[in-house]
Amino acid sequence: MTDLPVDDAITVQISLDGADDYRAEARRMEDLGADVVIAHLGFDERAEASQRSVFDFLPDVIAGTSLPVQAVGGIRLSDLSRLPGLGAPLVVVGAPLVISQQAFSPAVDLHTLGEILAELVQSLS
Repeated sequence: MTDLPVDDAITVQISLDGADDYRAEARRMEDLGADVVIAHLGFDERAEASQRSVFDFLPDVIAGTSLPVQAVGGIRLSDLSRLPGLGAPLVVVGAPLVISQQAFSPAVDLHTLGEILAELVQSLS
């Protein structure tokens, strides 16, 4: 590990893709100086086991760090409002909005996506 100059305006976010021990890995990322830990279940991982969700290991990530936790992967739009209460106030919304269930391709046109996003933001505000 090298000592790289880090500007105060930069936020270091580290993703825990496929960790064996999410709690220990979250602690390690904090010890390494991360600003945010990302609990991430990738699209490819969900394709292999469609029932999996970030909720399967999110409690371990949250318990392993005092840093803000961002949740990504296997989150339904209806789940978003409960994430801050679980300790994950940062959320990435991607696949449920733009990826078709049948293929890694857009699920809706840009106009429809804009309407969905506007409604989503309004419901969470």
